[in-house]
Amino acid sequence: MKSLLWKRLIEVQNNKIRLAFSLLISTLVLFLSIFVFKNNFDIVFAYFPMATMAINQMFLASMDDILFCETLISTNISLKKMWWFNLIFVSIGNYIISTTLIVICSLLLGVFPGYLYLVQNILSFILSISVLGCATIHYANYSKINQCIGTVFGLTFMIIPFVFVKFISLLPVSYLSLSISTLISIILAVLAYSFMVHSSKEKMLINTAKLSNMMNGYISKE
Repeated sequence: MKSLLWKRLIEVQNNKIRLAFSLLISTLVLFLSIFVFKNNFDIVFAYFPMATMAINQMFLASMDDILFCETLISTNISLKKMWWFNLIFVSIGNYIISTTLIVICSLLLGVFPGYLYLVQNILSFILSISVLGCATIHYANYSKINQCIGTVFGLTFMIIPFVFVKFISLLPVSYLSLSISTLISIILAVLAYSFMVHSSKEKMLINTAKLSNMMNGYISKE
C-alpha cells in the first residue's frame, strides 16, 4: 500500500496546476451558490462535500488514475485493494478541501449550522464515496459493462456542481433526508462492491490491451 501512496503523492506533486485550478473552481462554485444565487448557507454546508468531490473528479481524474497500469505490472497488490485505496485517498482529500473552504466561509459570515446540517454534511461525504465507488468500478476488469456503469456515475459528477449552484435550496435537510442519504449510500456501496468482489487483474490487463489497440487503430485511420 505504501507504493500506492507514493504514486498518488507523486501524481499530486506533478499536477499542481490542475490541483490549483480545481481548488479555484471549488471556491468559485461555493461563492456563486452563496453570494450570487443566495442559497441558504446551512443547506450549502450540508451538501458541499458532494460538490467538491464532483469538481475535483472532473478536473483531477485521468486514465492513469483509473488503470494504475504501472502499479498493476510492478506489484502484486489486488485490484480490490487499489480500488479501496483510491476511494480512501480521493474521498478524504476532497473532504478536507470541502471542510476547509466551508469552515472559512462559515467564520467569515458568522453563520454556524445546526446539528441536522452537520450530520447531513457527513452523510454527503459518505454518499460521495459511494458514488465515486460506482464511478470507478473500472478497477474490477475494465469490461464494457463496467465502463458503461462507471460512465453513467461519472456523468453525475458533471451535473452535481450545476445543481449545487442553481437548485441546492430545493434539497431538504431533515430526518427523512438523512435516512434517504444513508439508504442510497448503502445501495450504491453494495452495488460497487458486488462488482469488485469479482475483480480480475488478468481480465483487466487483457481488456486494457484491447482498448489500447482499438484506440491506436482509430488514431492510425485518422
